[in-house]
Amino acid sequence: LQRSASLFLVKAFFSAIIAVYFIFSTHSYPFQPIQFTLINTFTIGIPSFILALEPNKERMKGKFIVNIVKKSLPGMLTMVLNIVLLMPICSFMRFSPEQISTIAVILTGFTGLINLLRVCLPFNLLRAALFYSMAGGFVASMVCFSEFFSLIPLTLPMLMV
Repeated sequence: LQRSASLFLVKAFFSAIIAVYFIFSTHSYPFQPIQFTLINTFTIGIPSFILALEPNKERMKGKFIVNIVKKSLPGMLTMVLNIVLLMPICSFMRFSPEQISTIAVILTGFTGLINLLRVCLPFNLLRAALFYSMAGGFVASMVCFSEFFSLIPLTLPMLMV
């Protein structure tokens, strides 16, 4: 339960902090709603459902809320810093809103996958299959359904960011 709860907490804190940041920022919000569907499906939704069903005979140590906050903090801070640092860099490089949006989705998605990896470790058969299928599904969806998710092809300057 702690594994899946920390995934949801990362999303909640990230969304709240980013929303407040963009209220006071001069930059435009980089995400479109459909793009969160892609990120949330493969980094939170499916994984947390499967992890919650996994049998767990370990006794909980410490305080539940404190434990999940500690586990979710690094992933959430990394996601927030990615976007906060991305905006001035992309502005300086004069990227279009579509380019910024695509980079933001990739950064947030891959950070979410790294967070999922941390939650899945140590691997057992189920958690290994879960992580690799979610990573593969995320990449395949970005490539195969890029137009649906409002993603554009990467250019060399975009790759440098």
